Amino acid sequence: MITNLLPEHCVFLGMKWFGILLLCISIISSCAKDGEGDFSRSNTILRLGEATTVADDYEFRVDSLQDSRCPKGVECIWAGQVEVQIMAAKEGEEQLISLCLGPSEPCQSQDTFRDIRITLDSVAPYPQIEQEILAEDYLIFVTIESAMR
Repeated sequence: MITNLLPEHCVFLGMKWFGILLLCISIISSCAKDGEGDFSRSNTILRLGEATTVADDYEFRVDSLQDSRCPKGVECIWAGQVEVQIMAAKEGEEQLISLCLGPSEPCQSQDTFRDIRITLDSVAPYPQIEQEILAEDYLIFVTIESAMR
């Protein structure tokens, strides 16, 4: 009699674990489908005048850059700042975003467009004494992430 119960019991345990496995897979796959179209974070390098598309067809273009940072090797009364104007666009909607790095009060390093946040992390190269920086040499480092967090 024991030999007859053993196979049925094993089949029951196997079916139970199989059901739990299917439940876990369906939960995981439904979560992945809900997150489609979302993104969490993108570190991006922008250049003056060039359009860059990231994260679900968001387009970013640096329209202007003003750099008044105190050059390395110079003693300045004011540290200066770098200000970047970025045109953000998606599906025909556009917004000009002004970001800057520096000590000034109205200076802000991040802003939002639709459901994303864009943060100005740095601008390179840093000015040096007696060295001209051409507009096309600037690299604008930004972080683009969901503003829903």
